Amino acid sequence: RNPPPATLYAHASGLKSLDVSPCGRAVVAAGTDTSGRQMIAVWDIGRAMRGGFAPMTLRHRTDYHVNCVKFSPFEEDHVVTCGKNSVRTYRLRKGQLRGCSVDLGDLKLSKLAPKSTRFNRRDDFELNDFTSLAFEIGYGVSDLNQKKVFVATVTGAVVQVNYGKRQLERVFQLHDDRINDLRVAEGFAVTASDDGFLRVWPTDFSDFFLEAEHESAVTSCSVSADGLQVAAATGTGSLGVMDIPSHAYRTLLRSHAGAVTGVAFDPDPGREEMATCSEDGTARVWDCATGEQLYEFAGDAGECARAVAYRPGGHGVGVHGKNAPRTIGDASGSKASGRALAVGFGGGVSRVFDVETTATLAQHRQHKGDVVAVQFTPDGSRMITAGAEGNLCVYDAKNGYLPVKYLATALPTDRVRAAISPDGKLLATIGPNGETVLTFDVETLKLRSPALVPPRLVRTGGRSKILAFAFTPDGSSLVVANDDDAVSRHSCADERGDGAPHAVGRSLCAGVDAVAVDATGTLAVLGGRDKSLVATPLAGLREPYAPAERLSNVPSQAYGAHWGAVRAVAFDSRGARCASVGDGDAVYVWSVDARAGKALSASRARDRVSFDVGPDTRGRVEDADAGDSHDAGSIPGGIDGDAEPGEGDAFTHKPKLAATPGRERGILKKRPTPAKSALKTDGKYGGGGGEDARVEEPAVDDEDELDAEDVDADVPVPNEDRPEPPVEPVDAGSQKVTQRSRTGAPPGKKPVAIRPARVIGLSTGAAAAGNESTESAAAVAAATAAAPAIYVPELGSTLFAAGCDVVIERVGGERQQALLRRHPFPITALAHHPETRRIASASASDVGRFDAEGPGECVVCVWDASTGACLRELVHPRAGGCVVSLQFSPEGALLLSAGADPDGALRVWDVATGARVLAAAADAPVAAAGWCTHSPRSEFFTAGADGAWLHSLQDETGTTGSHTVAKIAFDDDDDHHDDDRASGATRVPKRGFTGASPVCTAASTAGDGSLFVGDSRGRVWRSPMRVGLETNGGAVPTLAKCCDALPAGEAVTAVRALPGGRLFVGGARRARVWINALSGVGWEEVGELELDGAVVAANFDAGSSGRGGATGSNPNSNPKPEPWGVVTTSAGSAWLVEIATGTARALVQAHPLDVAHCRVETLGHRTALATTSVDGTARVWDCAAGAKVLEVHADVSARGTRATRAATSPDGTRLCMGCGDGGVAVVVVGAGVGGAAPGVQGPVRHARAHPSGAAVVHASFLRTTTTASSFASGPPSEPVPRLLTVAADGSISLTDVVRCESSQLFPGLSDADAASDPVVAAAASEPAVGAGEILVALARASSLQTVSVAVGTKSELRSTFKPTPRGTYVTAPGMCAWSETRRGVCYYASRATGGRVVQIDATRGEAIAVVDCDAGAGVGGPWCVAVTERAGMDALAVGTARGVEFLSVNADGVVSGGVSGKEQSGTCAMSNGARHVAWTEDGADAWVCSGTCAYLIADPFGQLESDR
Repeated sequence: RNPPPATLYAHASGLKSLDVSPCGRAVVAAGTDTSGRQMIAVWDIGRAMRGGFAPMTLRHRTDYHVNCVKFSPFEEDHVVTCGKNSVRTYRLRKGQLRGCSVDLGDLKLSKLAPKSTRFNRRDDFELNDFTSLAFEIGYGVSDLNQKKVFVATVTGAVVQVNYGKRQLERVFQLHDDRINDLRVAEGFAVTASDDGFLRVWPTDFSDFFLEAEHESAVTSCSVSADGLQVAAATGTGSLGVMDIPSHAYRTLLRSHAGAVTGVAFDPDPGREEMATCSEDGTARVWDCATGEQLYEFAGDAGECARAVAYRPGGHGVGVHGKNAPRTIGDASGSKASGRALAVGFGGGVSRVFDVETTATLAQHRQHKGDVVAVQFTPDGSRMITAGAEGNLCVYDAKNGYLPVKYLATALPTDRVRAAISPDGKLLATIGPNGETVLTFDVETLKLRSPALVPPRLVRTGGRSKILAFAFTPDGSSLVVANDDDAVSRHSCADERGDGAPHAVGRSLCAGVDAVAVDATGTLAVLGGRDKSLVATPLAGLREPYAPAERLSNVPSQAYGAHWGAVRAVAFDSRGARCASVGDGDAVYVWSVDARAGKALSASRARDRVSFDVGPDTRGRVEDADAGDSHDAGSIPGGIDGDAEPGEGDAFTHKPKLAATPGRERGILKKRPTPAKSALKTDGKYGGGGGEDARVEEPAVDDEDELDAEDVDADVPVPNEDRPEPPVEPVDAGSQKVTQRSRTGAPPGKKPVAIRPARVIGLSTGAAAAGNESTESAAAVAAATAAAPAIYVPELGSTLFAAGCDVVIERVGGERQQALLRRHPFPITALAHHPETRRIASASASDVGRFDAEGPGECVVCVWDASTGACLRELVHPRAGGCVVSLQFSPEGALLLSAGADPDGALRVWDVATGARVLAAAADAPVAAAGWCTHSPRSEFFTAGADGAWLHSLQDETGTTGSHTVAKIAFDDDDDHHDDDRASGATRVPKRGFTGASPVCTAASTAGDGSLFVGDSRGRVWRSPMRVGLETNGGAVPTLAKCCDALPAGEAVTAVRALPGGRLFVGGARRARVWINALSGVGWEEVGELELDGAVVAANFDAGSSGRGGATGSNPNSNPKPEPWGVVTTSAGSAWLVEIATGTARALVQAHPLDVAHCRVETLGHRTALATTSVDGTARVWDCAAGAKVLEVHADVSARGTRATRAATSPDGTRLCMGCGDGGVAVVVVGAGVGGAAPGVQGPVRHARAHPSGAAVVHASFLRTTTTASSFASGPPSEPVPRLLTVAADGSISLTDVVRCESSQLFPGLSDADAASDPVVAAAASEPAVGAGEILVALARASSLQTVSVAVGTKSELRSTFKPTPRGTYVTAPGMCAWSETRRGVCYYASRATGGRVVQIDATRGEAIAVVDCDAGAGVGGPWCVAVTERAGMDALAVGTARGVEFLSVNADGVVSGGVSGKEQSGTCAMSNGARHVAWTEDGADAWVCSGTCAYLIADPFGQLESDR
């Protein structure tokens, strides 16, 4: 088996040159660093060739410009560089490069430069620019003064330099333009120039004896090993070979030199040809079978080719095949071959070419914008072009392509598309504002009705943009893709219909830019901005009003080959081939398997969240979604995708690609799609029904292991068995309303368990940090309670903890998640073992969380990473309610757990049986623990308040306490370095450590088995030998101080030893990288990483050879090329850190503190979640991928306020925040370019909405339009968005967010009254039809007030509902929400209602009914309520201390009976409760705030129905 490739990291950008040493053991490269300085780096690749990593031996920064660098063949460890006004030689000595410049004398290349404007205006310094170099080939000459170096220049000259004397000898003017490459072989030299010539010279350059002229610049060349052939590459993408003995030249490959914008197959089934067009201004015709370029057509200079189409059947109909007539006459009288190709260019130009003669048949400029679409009618009689300005032009193809009709739509859109139906009757285009598809009669261009509308507009009235569409082969239907990731099928035959879709599918492909349907009408192929190609059967699309989960469960297959967005897709006339093009210059041709396509049509939908973890998954991870603002970047490790096409694959790779045969990125690498997904969400992680995972029965009975039981999809909930309080009537003034009970509920039956589908969250230990008084102590506390984020290459995913859930999140794309739910409380420790594919997680148990006098026990779960099943549930008693460290042994057989309480600090279990191997106490609190990776026995270390200790298990038979403990001594001798650490000898310290051992806060082992320990004073200590009593013959090693890694007083929170003698150290304010200097002067700081908070966890195991972190993998596995890992910060971020480059990319982002409020909004083309947290920060998240889009602090100005509520304007251009001082903060949001995330534009502006200074408790935009004159005198202007805000004093204001001007609509209470009974929640109803009246509900702890608001008229108090308080329920002060089915009906709950939700007629202030919630009974009554409409009834989401309960309520307030009379209610358990709930726009999904996490509950009522 070939060794895996090694990736070399050093330069930030501008990599210009690299070379391999003559011995083949080293690589040198030149580029620039992060500050833009020139940098030369050298790597040792000897180990990489045998499957190891390639350490960087030096990194040299220089002020001399470098264009080319090469190893010297004359002297070992020497390199030569050339650049602008510089030719230098360097010697590698003691890890450093020492350079010397070549004496160029008074060289003035301007005197030799050709007389052209290119060189006349440039001075000598600019013209003395050297581009390439080569060494003389000579044998038997040992005198360096006789060795020659040849250096090429931008003026076309070659300079001869004496290598030994480092002096200029001669100058040869060889070309009229820049020489890009220079090669010297035995007896001759080769030059490649911008003048288009490739020339072969004798070594004295007297005169060339061979040349080859090209149409464009020759960018590089190479000579074969035998010296008989020369390869040349050109700027237009061609690759050719010159045979020197025969003087023959042949072109091996041609390709576009720019992004490919269009593709079309020859409609003649007898010809296997296709045409492509590109931003390089050319259209090319290719042989599909061989990949050979047949013809090329070019536009004018600077033009971009945007669209291409073949004319069917030449000038006749039915003339097909290779035996068809080759010439016919056209209207102009010229001879033509009968095959025409139309190309749309930039600037509004369209041209028609004869394919075989390459003659131009017609040229027109009928558009003001680029011609973005070209189409022919099936009979070839009409050609239609579409311009970017939105207009259409029809041409008579039989009469010289004369324009005959012009349709000026005056409806420009951001996207222009055009398609003609296969029967030639209909023309489809995108309609006004890009939100509909219009169809026209081809002959008359008469608009047909109705307009085809997207699914979102039909279902919810929401807006969405049309991205692409395609006709089915019979012309009766149109397949349309929208920007909300929906694909719909519409009928074109019914002119009396409503234009609504009759079949819909969702979440097939992100950002569809291309759609094509095969010739049989079976398959639709979608090309997306997420670089994927997705095949889906049209028969698999669902009915439009199906549940959201069913719409997303459409059978499909995804294929990954493109490195950028897919822009165009086309099928050939037989449906046997499919071609796809997009960003980049590659063209991909796919073979379509009709039988597999039919099988896919008959198959069930694949699980959309599936990670292949089979034996063939390895290698690397593709880059993140190109449309996502938080690109993961190049991540080492992950899914390789080299699996062979499966039995059910509709597509297979054509061996020869049209434009890029043999190129790596042109080779199809299909994602593995096993018949049964290795990791599913269905029934295991949420997002679907099905049978839950089972826990395996333990092999032995142990007191530390709980009895195995079914994972009943419900998380253990504290106080679950408490009896519910008695039902008491709610006294509403003079009226008494008796609570109505639900019918059909069996006694003692639990509500249906509902599972979340996604979570935005990350374990950062924020709760533990809040108990500390100093910054350093808070960082250490957070590090002990924060579970690390771990990158898992075999899953291609990131493993992390969010609240009480273990999350496996796919890297890139939509970041699909799988949630492992079993823990009752937030997870504090996490571990992963790649060889055994086991995951371990730990959290407090019920006893550990609530019984202050109890042992503070914790629960530890062991999971199967392949299936998501919980294999074992273990108990760590007396752990202090927190496991600070969890780690598998190197072979994965044992699991070590370290708790916060010294009395029961240490536990070791046998992973296979669950048997306890060790239970031991510690003398002081433990901060870190881990296994000794190189010990022959099971040994581990601990580090804490009393220093560091070694533990050795005497046997592994389960005998409690059978282990040996030894304390490790500390030596603070600064002169004691570890240059001789390889000797393994214990050195006698010159000066012993005096006093108590330092307080240790972090520890880990290195790849060589040595131990690194960080302490509370910022110091790092290291053992100069392998740690372990058994390893060292019973001798206890000594820890010597490496360095003062952090400033004094800043505790070390994470320390990780990395390959190449490097060290990662994290603290409260910074993260630094240190290196054991090659010169032997000790440890030196390499640099400081810029992160967004304190480092609370770091894991480098997947990206380094060290095995000292939380995963504890096999130390004998092959090390990676350069260290990289995942660093978690207190700001709620997990960063992928590449040590070699010093860069960090966000893998996971979340809230650092509790989320107080959330709201589902629309931001551009994104469905977004706007949240505010207790730190006063507003954040916006992409609902599809869970990625952070925006983060805004309202206190940017000097006002010093914090955001309490956040909302985006209806047009998505502004983010508005209601603040704690009664103001409104507004920030302008700019649209992202090319699918990128939007960004903040300009400063934060403030409006004083509530002069009283009371905090804003509600903020929402009105769904009606107004003009600016509503706020000030003057003529009407454009409609402006209005923000309605409610403050805690009960005042209501309306704010023009464009001008940042506010007007008060309803006054609030006095300061004293507002302070005693403030408004804690508010809700605004939809405006009444006609009158425009808005009802605003104000929820207080004692009452619910309803205010009638009408802009421009007087606002008034309509009613007050004030019940008599009863009961002793613990509940939030108050909450309210309006009914979605009946106007004027409001749901209200507070302390006064006894924690029950009351349905109120708000116009009269009378109670209608009481709805009791199981989830709120006796466990901290309702905290929030949200309402949506479902099947004509109100669907409630009620948040409590236990979680969120979903239930349906009919018009009488009674919980609706479901199937077979059973109640329709269910609960999603959450350990931190549900503080706020927000429904999505279509009412199908709900977002829930719980602690620091935001959970997506996908179609909760669909889950209820599937459970029934």
